[in-house]
Amino acid sequence: MIRPAELARTAAQAEIALLRAQLFRSLRRAVYAGIALLFGLFSLAFLHVAAFEWLRQYRTLGPVWAALIVMATDAVFVIVGGLLAAGAAPGLAEQTALERRRHATENLRQSLTVSALREAVVGTLLERVRALVHAGAVKFRRLRGELH
Repeated sequence: MIRPAELARTAAQAEIALLRAQLFRSLRRAVYAGIALLFGLFSLAFLHVAAFEWLRQYRTLGPVWAALIVMATDAVFVIVGGLLAAGAAPGLAEQTALERRRHATENLRQSLTVSALREAVVGTLLERVRALVHAGAVKFRRLRGELH
């Protein structure tokens, strides 16, 4: 049977591995989002100017309609980018760490329950033994006193 100290150490190691995996995943997502944002801003600046001018001049749309079409296109890109950023699922390392943590804490809980039960049983037995020894000592003293 694994000792509670070993289970606690395993649970702590699993927690550290989980936090490390979550940190790296979050950092990776932040870097990807930052790069996408930077290039997106550059692209949008030029795309807005070009699209607005093209719509206004060659499609004979007024400036308001041209601006609305450019804005609607931007909204589509924002939605697609947001869905991509939100869709990052936990990786294999994070899932493994979660499973290790769950297993270690479950075993720790069971071990502590068994330890507490063992201590309660041993404590009760020791109290009974002490009581019996004390009662036997009292009887022995009485008998000894009666014999003298």
